[in-house]
Amino acid sequence: MKKIVLAVAASALSFGVAHAAGLSLGVNAATPSLSDTVNSTVSGVQADVKGSAHAVRDSAKSSVAEQKAKIRAEREARAKASAERREAARAKLKARTDAANAKVNGAVNSGASKVSGALNQATGAVSGTGASVNAAGGVGGTGASANATANVGK
Repeated sequence: MKKIVLAVAASALSFGVAHAAGLSLGVNAATPSLSDTVNSTVSGVQADVKGSAHAVRDSAKSSVAEQKAKIRAEREARAKASAERREAARAKLKARTDAANAKVNGAVNSGASKVSGALNQATGAVSGTGASVNAAGGVGGTGASANATANVGK
């Protein structure tokens, strides 16, 4: 920025000096060297400005790319953590479900064996008298049930 201000000031000063001396740019033999100096200074300033603009643009692009990468990494980290939490919740629910099912199955099996034993005893008790026992036992999801009907013959 300082170069631009200095170059503009130098060219303005050179232009003012040339006019104060009564010289016309392009007519006097000394003017081409002054004109060349001004032109080269202006060209140098333009090149500096252009280079600075490119540097700023490249820096902005780089900064934007870095921000996008950072946002993408944060998003992926959140998604991974969320997936891990979901998986842990699924595993916990499966463990609780398996434990509950085992408990229910144990109760059902215990109830079914008790019903079977009771039916065997009932059948044994009435078999000597000519009676028959028809038993139907159904096992539900929450417990065991047994229905027994006894037909006593003559």
